Amino acid sequence: MSQDMVAIKIGKARNTYGNIVRGKTKILNENLQALADVFGVSVEEILLGYKPGDPSSLTLGDNDNHREQMHQLTEDYERRLSEDRLKIEAQAKQIITLENYVKTLQDMVALLQKK
Repeated sequence: MSQDMVAIKIGKARNTYGNIVRGKTKILNENLQALADVFGVSVEEILLGYKPGDPSSLTLGDNDNHREQMHQLTEDYERRLSEDRLKIEAQAKQIITLENYVKTLQDMVALLQKK
């Protein structure tokens, strides 16, 4: 659906809707409900980015699955964080090496200019 079509359906100007999409205009409660109606979703889905589950339908197994998923996500995050830290350390060492190289070249140029 184009921005023009959505803007018409929620009763706003295209520029207003475009600004909402780009985050330049705060979305009002009335606009939230209108957007939810247009897209056939709940206001919660727009705000949260996912469809919240019915807490009464959750089972112990769902809780275990969630716990396992969170554990896996945490492990993945920590692994990527560790890898990134190692990359940063390696790059910091390269920067020091390059700075020393540049200093050496500057010293050599200074000596050559004196001659």
